[in-house]
Amino acid sequence: MEEPLSQDLLVQRLHCLADDDLRSLLVGGLRLKVERLEGLGHAWLVMLCSATLRSAAGSTTMNLTRLPHEFPYKQLLIDVADKLKRGTTPLSWTKYRLKDRH
Repeated sequence: MEEPLSQDLLVQRLHCLADDDLRSLLVGGLRLKVERLEGLGHAWLVMLCSATLRSAAGSTTMNLTRLPHEFPYKQLLIDVADKLKRGTTPLSWTKYRLKDRH
């Protein structure tokens, strides 16, 4: 059973950010147009940021079948760690896995 969005770690952390910080992340980091954010309240900015981050971090092919918030936060962190690891090839990814104890 999938956990509710209120318990999702990424959503919880995004809720702690001020609206200006969320807008900065969405426009400056995730390249959304300012016009797309007009009139959005805090909860909508959080959900948009969550969905956009997961989409940007996820596999383009897999994203076609995923819901906007379905990509687990831990998998997002693992994928980023894999990409940042020096000399990364499919045989030298980080040791972290979605269902490990880390």
